[in-house]
Amino acid sequence: MSRNGSAILFFFSSALLVAAGAGCGDSHLGGYFDGGPDVSGGGFDLRLEIPTTVTPPPPIDPGSKLLVPNEALLVGNGPDSCSNQSPPTSDRWCAFSAPSSFLGNHDLWVINITRVLSGKTVTCTGSDPNCLRLTSTLFDGDLTMHGFQGDTLIYYAENNGNSMNFIGTAYAWRPEWAVPRALSSQ
Repeated sequence: MSRNGSAILFFFSSALLVAAGAGCGDSHLGGYFDGGPDVSGGGFDLRLEIPTTVTPPPPIDPGSKLLVPNEALLVGNGPDSCSNQSPPTSDRWCAFSAPSSFLGNHDLWVINITRVLSGKTVTCTGSDPNCLRLTSTLFDGDLTMHGFQGDTLIYYAENNGNSMNFIGTAYAWRPEWAVPRALSSQ
């Protein structure tokens, strides 16, 4: 096909799409086309499918323990959400993010999963040495960028960029450290 033929075909296809869209009228996103006539007298029928039943959440296992009473999301991408040194040098710890009491910020917590699994009651309130808040300024634009490398947790906080671009400080924390250590400056 010639170059002019391609341009005409593209123009015709675009015009057809615009015309088809115009025939839909005041439709809502998420609707479906059933092919029937529109009840208003013109065009096609576009209806919104609304489920009539709601699937209940799965039941909670009787042996489950509530560790964090509100929203909590593991950082990392699965294997690096928890300490993973092999062989282990200490208890296993996992890191999670939760909304901070400082509006718009997120806290980073680490919890001693070895103690939880041994039956010890662990509370994430700020006073339990088995659940520590490391920061209240965690970068939450991408929680998979934080994570454990062996027994060392690397995380990013004090963002001066926007929600998609991190400009801040990189930190490291290990189970035997009382406080995290800065790896970089702003």
